Amino acid sequence: MMLSIQHTAKKQIIYLIIGLMGLMIINKAIFLHSHILDDGTIVTHAHPCESSGDSQPFKTHHHTKAAFFFYENLDLLFLSAVLSFFSFIHIQSAPVFHRPASDYTSFHLSQLHGRAPPVFL
Repeated sequence: MMLSIQHTAKKQIIYLIIGLMGLMIINKAIFLHSHILDDGTIVTHAHPCESSGDSQPFKTHHHTKAAFFFYENLDLLFLSAVLSFFSFIHIQSAPVFHRPASDYTSFHLSQLHGRAPPVFL
């Protein structure tokens, strides 16, 4: 019973993620626009806004620096949240194998010299 509830919850979350991805794609297709900042930097992002009377290539509505940062990194934030969710599901469902200490013989232990291989950075 508990497994079917977990399975149903995972399916619902996956459907929600797919729906959010669809909304993000529609948002980018319809509301993508650019701003030019005071220092000449061009920022391109997408969010719902009223732009029917604004036909200029660079939009004139204003954002705070935090809003620009959020809109620019929204796709990355969503991707990292989705990857975290799927890795969490995978970690929970992955089998854990334990090897009892009695399985190690003196031969196995003699092969361990207590030194890790070199790491190249």
